[in-house]
Amino acid sequence: MIYVWSNRPRFLHLGLFTVAYVLGCGFAQLLAIVPGTGISVWPPGGLFMAALILAPRYSWPWWIQAGLLAELSSNVLWFHSPLPAAVLIYVGNALEAAVGAWLVNRTCKRPVRLETLQEVLAFVVLGAGIAPVVSATVGSGTLAWFGLQSQTFSAAWPLWWIGDATGVLIVAPLALVVFQNWRGEAQLSAARWMEACVLGLIFLGVATLSLSGYLPFAYIIMPPLLWAAVRFEFKGAAVTLTLLALITAVFTISGASQFAGNPESQKQ
Repeated sequence: MIYVWSNRPRFLHLGLFTVAYVLGCGFAQLLAIVPGTGISVWPPGGLFMAALILAPRYSWPWWIQAGLLAELSSNVLWFHSPLPAAVLIYVGNALEAAVGAWLVNRTCKRPVRLETLQEVLAFVVLGAGIAPVVSATVGSGTLAWFGLQSQTFSAAWPLWWIGDATGVLIVAPLALVVFQNWRGEAQLSAARWMEACVLGLIFLGVATLSLSGYLPFAYIIMPPLLWAAVRFEFKGAAVTLTLLALITAVFTISGASQFAGNPESQKQ
């Protein structure tokens, strides 16, 4: 108990984590574009796992409590599930984050920066592949048990796993960048900031035109992505991929993207 208290995070960090978790839940609810399901890309999964990857083991109870508060708040705001179901779903989410963080840390050793092939493979296979099995099993079982969203276990499980895995792949790298790599250690020069701004404008323009169908080739987005990865390394790749995912989600929700299907056909 003494170790847990002495390793407590700053309350500001816990508060920011809670707010980000709630906002991520709201975004996930917006992305629930398949009728009859509440399952979509799950950004809080990546945020939660990244926090536990970087946090000392004795501080995990604090993050888990903050996650519980965020999950229950999100349930009141967005999901409106029965309290026992919400708690069970959170247990699955917390176990996913803990299992993923433990596996990644055990394989990669600290600090995890996703800068080597071993770290990337461990993160993808263990963090985004194996860990979501836990939350998918618990969450799908909860939906079936309580009769939520008219989903059977077998129908909900793959959707839940894909949503959690995608959330980990998209959000966790960006969260690692924010938590670890930008603590004031690496300062960009004025020229680099200018390059980053120009790259950002080009990337946003190309992504918007490509996803809206005004540019004929979807792969035209690759040059700006490669530019970001080569010039700004892991930070640039994580930020641009997250922006691309957000832009794609916005266009898909609005129905303007070439990835937007017919919602009526998805009910069958």
